[in-house]
Amino acid sequence: MPWSSVGSDARGGLHADRGNGRARAPSNDEQREVIVVTGAAGTIGTALRPRLARSGRSLVLVDQRKPAGQVGTNETFHRIDLGDLEAMTAVFSRSRLVVHLGAIPTEEP
Repeated sequence: MPWSSVGSDARGGLHADRGNGRARAPSNDEQREVIVVTGAAGTIGTALRPRLARSGRSLVLVDQRKPAGQVGTNETFHRIDLGDLEAMTAVFSRSRLVVHLGAIPTEEP
């Protein structure tokens, strides 16, 4: 699925294309074909990716670090901070299914 209405900023994040004032809304069929996985580089995300890929859907991988190994042919990786509302809104607008695994793996006192 083309990401024609989403661009990349200098940090590798995504943003909505504001060229004409509005982004193209994906069709319901396009949304059904995409699964967004936040925390895709983590332990659970890494283990889940092959199972999700077998569904035949495209995976949009979101994390602050690149997943280990190769990104598959039906996978697209985006380095995005979950706190970046504009970038996450653009990513989520492409899908009806999100597997939210993004978290802070360790917290310092």
